[in-house]
Amino acid sequence: SAPQFTWFFGADFTPSENLIFSAQARRVGASFSDDDNIPTNRVEGYTVADISIRYTWDAIELYGFIENITDEFYLANVQQNINIGQLAFVGAPRVIGGGIRMTF
Repeated sequence: SAPQFTWFFGADFTPSENLIFSAQARRVGASFSDDDNIPTNRVEGYTVADISIRYTWDAIELYGFIENITDEFYLANVQQNINIGQLAFVGAPRVIGGGIRMTF
């Protein structure tokens, strides 16, 4: 079933024409992974926050990001399997990345 609620908040800060800082947070309420709302298939709610930075110079963009900045551990789904038993699917851990984009 769908989560009890979901909210999202994001903001950008642009201190100069070429530089953008972004932050976002999302909260997903508790839900059940089945239509019968079996208690063992309940998935607790979670909150995840991300940040990013971008700098553009002519046709080049440098960027960096951190997803799930607090490294929140959460379950994205829980299911019962007849052959294996209960399966839990873990949400994404902290991810740090960056790169360079060029437009032609």
